[in-house]
Amino acid sequence: MTIIYKLYNKLFSEFEILEFNYQWYKWGAEFHDLLPLFSNRKYSGLFFQTLRHFYFLIKNFCLIKKNVKKCDFIVFFETANQKKVLIDVCKGLVENKNSKILIIDAYDNNNEYQNVRFDIFDIFYGIYFAFKGLYCIFKKVKNIDTRIASNQLSDFLSPYVWARYFIQLLIKTRPKFVLLSNDHNPSNRTLIAICNLLEIKTIYIQHASITKFMPPICCDINFLFGKSTQDLYSEISFSSSYYSKFDKSDYKIVLSGIQKKRPINISTTKSEIKSVIGIAINHDDPINEVQKLIDELIKSHELEVILRYHPSQSIESIRAINTIFSNYNNVSIIPPNEMSIEIFFSNIIFLIAGNSAILLESTTNLTPSFYYRFDQNGMNDMYNFVKNGLVKELNYDSLSKLNLNELRNYELDNSRIQYFDYSYNNIICYNESAYIANYISINLLNE
Repeated sequence: MTIIYKLYNKLFSEFEILEFNYQWYKWGAEFHDLLPLFSNRKYSGLFFQTLRHFYFLIKNFCLIKKNVKKCDFIVFFETANQKKVLIDVCKGLVENKNSKILIIDAYDNNNEYQNVRFDIFDIFYGIYFAFKGLYCIFKKVKNIDTRIASNQLSDFLSPYVWARYFIQLLIKTRPKFVLLSNDHNPSNRTLIAICNLLEIKTIYIQHASITKFMPPICCDINFLFGKSTQDLYSEISFSSSYYSKFDKSDYKIVLSGIQKKRPINISTTKSEIKSVIGIAINHDDPINEVQKLIDELIKSHELEVILRYHPSQSIESIRAINTIFSNYNNVSIIPPNEMSIEIFFSNIIFLIAGNSAILLESTTNLTPSFYYRFDQNGMNDMYNFVKNGLVKELNYDSLSKLNLNELRNYELDNSRIQYFDYSYNNIICYNESAYIANYISINLLNE
């Protein structure tokens, strides 16, 4: 019996990794706030969810994996935003200590970094043990919410293949630390669980705002945006006695602020810019409600709009956006990869967004920002930006009466920004990535 099989078996039996992966679904179900997100997914139903999982396996299949060597750090990311946060820190680690870093790219699979690839043994483990565990999966999922099985089944099948992949990777590379910027997706939670099993330190670098239904802290060292995140984590208590196996009572929190760049200096001031506003949307914002908002703003105020969608927006959603607004002379659709966030902020007089962390980024950039509830059936003020005084809320009925001069000259509350962003007006402002890299190099590598 190989060491990989022993660890794998321990992970799914004694260590109960499946339970660990279910926790944030349980947490959301307790609040009943996430339940709408469990339904009406495009690929719903057990058949399509199973097909989706097999597509995931085939897409990442290879006959022979690339060789990996011993390293100081393994860095893992799955999205553009996670990548952005982690890569800047990696550059600092290399400059400081010439650290050996293996970057695992599960996002765009280019040749710049090590791509995620599953060999035949990963696939075998992923299918065979998932099949053996189907009854357990359905039983656990049913206890949370019956809709999850038909809408999220692939999320609960994936840990079986991720587990074998990560175990082999960590055994071969023997890193001192694993860096990640997500602590609740199945792949990341599987990686964290294996690191706990192998006693490898995990470092979490926050890349987005958190909410009350996120799971408790489960990494050893946690670099957080600010006091607001720290306070929220302190309010999140363990939802089951199971968490004793992942209890990080000795975890360390370091406030490091939001990683940001200096605001772009443009030749015209915001007061001189033609009435151009920014609207940022994500996949949870109904397109028809976005159109309704834009129509009213253009009709009442003759505004021009720069519409920015989220980096992870689906292809279908992007097509719908382009189709709807293609004939709008007053609307410019800006893909996030074609305009940096700093340039976007510099070209608008104020920002409107729904439940999105971009509101926090824009306020730290000193761009007047306002919350708009696009989905009346969805969560209201998910990140408590309105509740905690970071931004004000706009509603549809008041749009025609808006005073644009008041909005563009809206004074942000510095104390509120500092509550959310530790580095705001701080000596490390605009150098957050270097600060994190220095902290790791000085305080962790030398231990």
